[in-house]
Amino acid sequence: TNRDTVGHVNWVAVEKAYSVIKEVLSILLEKGTGFFNYNALTRYIYNKLKPVSDKEYVKKFLEKIEKISPKDEGIARDIRRKLIKPLYEGKYNETHGEFITEYVPQLNLVNDIKYIQDAREHIRKNEFKKALRLIEEIPNYRVVPGEERILPYINIKAYLNAINNEKRFLHILRELENTLNILLIESLEEVENILRYSMKI
Repeated sequence: TNRDTVGHVNWVAVEKAYSVIKEVLSILLEKGTGFFNYNALTRYIYNKLKPVSDKEYVKKFLEKIEKISPKDEGIARDIRRKLIKPLYEGKYNETHGEFITEYVPQLNLVNDIKYIQDAREHIRKNEFKKALRLIEEIPNYRVVPGEERILPYINIKAYLNAINNEKRFLHILRELENTLNILLIESLEEVENILRYSMKI
């Protein structure tokens, strides 16, 4: 983990990561060809992107991935391996959540955007505390256990400390959404590149 040294290894975190990776491999082996259907993948991505489906960059991304599809099971298997990942939202030394297995974890930024959209609605209804609670749900870190690869995230704690009134809150929400949209554009490009590289197109 991010606290490990040669003499100090967080073996609990290592064991959890190993268990999740085994679960991912088990899913891939058990499901085989029936598990991966490219149309199902595009439907999943489309549903995941619904909260931001009005964005032009999202429309363009969906158009692109609808035009490509795997030719055989070998390619499909490679795509599964690259898009199904264990995920931990938070920092090992700060939170005590569970590792989860996520399909296309790059898209979890959409969850953050949805929190912001809902928070804005609560503020319009003068429900300041409800809006604040929603923003607090946004994870301040994302990592793929085992690989220890950091996925896009925002340091939500830094923003929370700057909220002192409603006007400032709305300004921060706009700033957060703009930042998240930039991160999501980069994440969609990564997913598209994974698909194109796997299919060699």
